[in-house]
Amino acid sequence: MGKTLFIGLDGAVFKVLDILMDSGVMPGLKALSSSGSRAILNSTSNPLTPPAWISLMTGREPGSHGIFDFLRPEEKDSGVVLKLNDSKDVKCETIWSIAGRQGKRVASFNFYGMSPAAEVNGYLVSGFIPWKHLKRATWPPQFYEVMKTIPGVDIKTLGFHLEQEKKCFQGGAMPADEASAWIRSHIERERNWFEIVRRVMVTDPCDLTAVVFDGVDKLQHLFWPYILGLEGFTGTPEKDAIRELCLDYFRKLDNIISGIVELAGPGASVFMASDHGFQTTGEIFYLNKWLHDNGLLHWSEPDSFAAPGQLTEGRISSHNGIFDYGRTVAYAWTPSSNGIYIRKAAEGKPGVSESEYHEVRERIRKGLYEFRDEKGGRPVSKVLTREEAFPGEYSELAPDLTVLMRDGGMVSILNSDKALKPRTEPAGCHSLDGIFMAFGEGIKKGSFGPLKITDVAPALLYSLGLSVPEDLTGRVPSEIFTDERMKAAPVAVEGRTLSMGGQAEKKDDGESDVVMSQLKMLGYIE
Repeated sequence: MGKTLFIGLDGAVFKVLDILMDSGVMPGLKALSSSGSRAILNSTSNPLTPPAWISLMTGREPGSHGIFDFLRPEEKDSGVVLKLNDSKDVKCETIWSIAGRQGKRVASFNFYGMSPAAEVNGYLVSGFIPWKHLKRATWPPQFYEVMKTIPGVDIKTLGFHLEQEKKCFQGGAMPADEASAWIRSHIERERNWFEIVRRVMVTDPCDLTAVVFDGVDKLQHLFWPYILGLEGFTGTPEKDAIRELCLDYFRKLDNIISGIVELAGPGASVFMASDHGFQTTGEIFYLNKWLHDNGLLHWSEPDSFAAPGQLTEGRISSHNGIFDYGRTVAYAWTPSSNGIYIRKAAEGKPGVSESEYHEVRERIRKGLYEFRDEKGGRPVSKVLTREEAFPGEYSELAPDLTVLMRDGGMVSILNSDKALKPRTEPAGCHSLDGIFMAFGEGIKKGSFGPLKITDVAPALLYSLGLSVPEDLTGRVPSEIFTDERMKAAPVAVEGRTLSMGGQAEKKDDGESDVVMSQLKMLGYIE
C-alpha cells in the first residue's frame, strides 16, 4: 500500500463544484475527478460541522461519539448554560489514533474539535480555534515553533480572526471593499495551511496526510447567491466584483489541491470529502416562538425581541435572559442544533414525568408536522426523536427532538411576532448531501450510489492496509475499489475501538469565550 491523502472541503457540494469545474474555474479538480470515483456523501441527521466532521474522523454516528453541536448544555437551578465542546468530549477513537496504534504515521491539519491536541504518531494541528490558542492545539508541541519558521507562513491566519469576521457578518450587505478584504483573507489562510502541509510532506512524509480547507463553507454562508450568480446578485460593478473574488478563491483552492496531490506522488490513494453540502434557504422558523404559542415555553419578557446572553468563563447564558426557565417545559438551546429539549421533572422543578414524556414528545412532533405556512405548505419536513436521529450509547446527550426544515435552514431560538418569516434575501445553509471523491491506484472510475459520512474512516483505514475496528458504524465502500485490489487485500477486521472519554480537564485561558463569540457572529449562537 502507498501513501494516503485526504482533503476535506468544508461545506462542498457538487451543485457548486460541477459548475466551477465545467466553467474552467477548477480545471485541476475536474481532471482529478474524471479519473476516479465520485458519490454523494450523506451527512449526519443534522448536517452540522461538529457532529459531521467527528463522524468522518471516527467512522461512528453522533450517538456513538457524543458530539451533537458546537456546545453542550449544563442545567443549573437558575437556568441553562452552554459549554463549548472540544476534544475531551469526543467519546471514542479518531482515525488518527486508530492508524497510529497500528503503526502508521499521520499528519492531521485543521479538523474541527481536536483541541486540546492529544498525542498522535505524527502531527496534529486542530482547526476552529483562535490563533492565540493554537499552541495547545498542536502536536508535538514543538511543531508550533516550527510552523512559525516556515517561509511565507503567518501563523495568525490559521485561526479565527474575530475582528475580520465581524466585518463580514452581514454578508453581501457589507461594503465591497470589506467583502474583498475578507475573501482575500481566506485565500491567504488556505495558502498558509498548504505551506504547512507541504513542509511535512517534503521533510517528514507520513502514511496518512489529511487537511481541511474551510473557506468553502464560510464563503457559501455569506456569499451563496453571488457564487451561484442568482438574480439580483450580479449586474453591478460591486456585485460582480464580489462574485469574481469568490471565483478567485476557488481558482486558488484548485491550485492548492493540485499541488498537494502532486506532492503525494503517483502511487498515492487520494480521497476528498465534505462534512455536508449546501443549499438555498429563504425563510426563518422561530422554534421557541412556536413552543411558546403551544404553551410549552414562557418568555421572561413576552414583547422583547432582543438578543440574549453574556459570555462568562467559557459558557453562554443564552436562555436565562429570554425565557422564564422556571415555567418552561420544552425549548431550543441553539439554532445550529435545530433541537428541542424536554425538561424532565425533578422535585420542586418544572418538567414532565417519565410517564408523560413520550406523550408530550409525540404531541410536539405531531404539532410541528401540522404547522402550516400562509399558503398551506409544511415548513417542517422531518421531526426526529433522539433514538431515530442519533442512535447509540450517548443518544441521551442529544436533543429530544431534531427539527429539519424543508429548505434545510437553521431555526432561530429568539422571540418573534410570527413563528415563520421570509428572509429579506436568500442565504446559503447546510444540506445533507456532501461530496465524496477518490482517485489513484486501485480506485475505480465512475459514479456510485450515496455513501455515508461514516464510511470515510473505514475507506482511509483500508487504503492504508490497516484493520478496520468491528464497532465502527461505517463500512469499507468496496464498490469504489477495483476488484483486483479487493481480491489482493481483503478487508481485515480488528476488535472494538478504545473509549476516549474522561480526559483530564485542561485550562483553556479564554479560548472558549473567543470561539463562542465567533460562533455567535456566524449565526450558530443567537
